[in-house]
Amino acid sequence: MSYITSIGLEIHIALKTNQKVFAPESEQQSSWISLGFPGTLPTLNLEAVKKAITLAYSLGAEVNYENIVFDRKNYFYCDLPRGYQITQYFNPIGKGGFIDLGHKKIFIKQIHLEEDSAQQNKQGHTVRLTFNRLGRALAEVVTKPDFSSYEEIELFLKKLRRICNFFNVSTASYEEGKMRVDLNVSVRKANSENLSAKSEVKNLNSLFALKSSINYLVDIQTRKLEEGEELKSYTYAWVDKLKKCEIMRKKEEATGYFYIPEANIPPLAFTKEQYENIINEHNINLENLEKSLVERGLKETEVEHLLDNHTLFLYVQKLDEKLNNLKASYNWIINVLVGMVNDIESIPYDEIEKVILDVELKKKFNSRIAKDIFKVILEKKLSYKSAIRKLKVSEVSDDDAIRVWVREAFEKYKGQLLDLLKNPPKLERLIIGECMKASKGQANPIKTKTIFEELLLKYKI
Repeated sequence: MSYITSIGLEIHIALKTNQKVFAPESEQQSSWISLGFPGTLPTLNLEAVKKAITLAYSLGAEVNYENIVFDRKNYFYCDLPRGYQITQYFNPIGKGGFIDLGHKKIFIKQIHLEEDSAQQNKQGHTVRLTFNRLGRALAEVVTKPDFSSYEEIELFLKKLRRICNFFNVSTASYEEGKMRVDLNVSVRKANSENLSAKSEVKNLNSLFALKSSINYLVDIQTRKLEEGEELKSYTYAWVDKLKKCEIMRKKEEATGYFYIPEANIPPLAFTKEQYENIINEHNINLENLEKSLVERGLKETEVEHLLDNHTLFLYVQKLDEKLNNLKASYNWIINVLVGMVNDIESIPYDEIEKVILDVELKKKFNSRIAKDIFKVILEKKLSYKSAIRKLKVSEVSDDDAIRVWVREAFEKYKGQLLDLLKNPPKLERLIIGECMKASKGQANPIKTKTIFEELLLKYKI
């Protein structure tokens, strides 16, 4: 007997906002409002709404921007002291949409905005709660049960994370808890059209846990079908220490949460002009952009790295506008700068750019000196000019001085000259490299090259 597996996902994405979704406190603080203290009322964070709209639009959803309302999901559990969660049930911010995997499309049922619950840490029979996360802004992406394998899910999540990163919606990091996945699995006989009872696993935050949970639920449901048992819906938890799933409770249906409208938050409406202002800067087709970057000389792995980090992409794009050299711009930002700082977003970009332009366009000094200048700018928090003064960097443009260095370099390779003359590019690299070494990187590169070409003609003769 063959079986068909149908899998749906509910993906919780922590939005990149400075405040909680219904309270003014940051994610690093707990909040009286989120804790449900008497006399406190929620205040909607517009930044979170705009991020949710951006995500919905980027996924091709029909965006509800004219009547944004919220509902209460009523349940009693230790991670939600108020006794209900503020979410969207009757009228989500986005309906429909899809992500194209190439061989098939995964369709999205809805995207809605809600608040996060407190963080739980189970230690034996004790549950420790951290309330800083409580009230954090979440966008939940609910897919249709279109997945049939873990490989499809992995590709879908990779593309979703790229969208979140590129459009600055979220870092979508598993490790930081910025993306968590609820898994719904249903197995049925191949000759059956109806989905069987589905079981879910809550709050998966790694691909390993996701894959293991899929295998576990598929195995257990397949075995029960083979043995003729009735399938029942359960909610499981992934136990990381044990590397397995454990039953939490019988799965709740939506009616069990007694959804009602949230009366303390009035409806929010954006005009069409306001909505277009939100989405216009995100009106980019990522697949077309990816092809364009490859055509301009980047490797596919480099493109993936770039599109997975919004800040890096903006830096490379900004530098490329000045250099008109995408590969060089990528190398400066990714291969040079990223390794020099812990937080790339904190760099004084304008000062860094001045250094790069003087190397690439004006040829004032070489990349080795540029790295020394970067180090002083970043560590001492100095301007470009102050860093040059501190390092006592000065350009040598005197023809006679440079000519001496070039001649000395030719003398050094005198024994190999006949062979090297057959490979002018290699000879040029060697001679100019020796000049830069002799001048401690301060010889003017353009003049050095000109004098090299002048003396090369004499050696050829």
